[in-house]
Amino acid sequence: MKESLEMILTLQETRPKDAGGGGGVSKDEMVQEKARELRSKLPPDYNLIEVRETIKKIAGPKGLADKGLSVPLNVFLF
Repeated sequence: MKESLEMILTLQETRPKDAGGGGGVSKDEMVQEKARELRSKLPPDYNLIEVRETIKKIAGPKGLADKGLSVPLNVFLF
C-alpha cells in the first residue's frame, strides 16, 4: 500500500502542471521557443583553417618583425 501511494504521488509530481485546454502556451513550448531564440543569437561556426590563415596575415605591433601566429595578441584580438 505504501509503495502504491508513493508511486501515485510521484506520478502527480511529474505530470505537467499546466495541463488543460486553456489554449495558452505550455511549458514545453516556452522552453522550445527560448531555445530557438538563444540559438539564433549564437555566432556562426568558424572554420579553423580560415581563422589560422587570416591570423597569419596580421602584422604584429610596430617595431616588431614578427607577424601572424607568433604574436600572441594577434591570436587573442582576432
